[in-house]
Amino acid sequence: MKKRHLLFLIIILMLLLLACQKAAGADHPVLLETTADVPVSTIVTHAVSTDSTNAEVATDPTDTNMQTPSLVLEAKDEVISVPSATAVPTPTATPRVLVQEIDVGQTISTKNYDFTLNNVELIYELKPENTRGYYRYYTVENGKIYIHIDGIFYNTSKRDLCIEDLILPKVNYDNGYKYEGFAVIDDGDTGFEWVSSYTACTPLTSCHYHGLIECPELIESSDASLLISLPMADGITYQYSIR
Repeated sequence: MKKRHLLFLIIILMLLLLACQKAAGADHPVLLETTADVPVSTIVTHAVSTDSTNAEVATDPTDTNMQTPSLVLEAKDEVISVPSATAVPTPTATPRVLVQEIDVGQTISTKNYDFTLNNVELIYELKPENTRGYYRYYTVENGKIYIHIDGIFYNTSKRDLCIEDLILPKVNYDNGYKYEGFAVIDDGDTGFEWVSSYTACTPLTSCHYHGLIECPELIESSDASLLISLPMADGITYQYSIR
């Protein structure tokens, strides 16, 4: 008799709990613990799964090894769309022009000096300013001629400029015949300085520059192209076209 009352009480409590669960919209089932010696009917509970699909849990009253009912949930994968980042275009760097033109009378400024091109000419000899008495000068051998580049260097750096720091001129004749020259400076009197380690000009002073390129004499009478190249300290080569 007591067992019947106890079973009846359990069923009433179960129904009350299920009613409360539905009213409150609970997300999890109510789990009931029972003992093996209490005969019960099949217990069915419902729970809301992660995708709002009901899942059913049942127990068998004839199973003597009955355990607490387990809950089976059925869930579906949720696909989350993540907007792709908008690609930011990489700015294109302006290409540096490594070859530029220069004209007679033009001044080019670099990180170490200012250079002014005074004149470009074809000569057979280069003499100093003072030709009275003894003096030293440059002359070519037979069948040759000089291309002479005359200019002024002004030292804007905080160190001495040596002759090796000055321009070593080049020429391209007839689009393929190439010749390289050397640099000297006017000593202001009766000769020229040419040693590469010689100090050409100290900071904030200037020197008179001469670039000499020895070439075959025939370039003087030819109509073929004659292009002078002057590589500067800033990595840019300046070109002067004789013809």
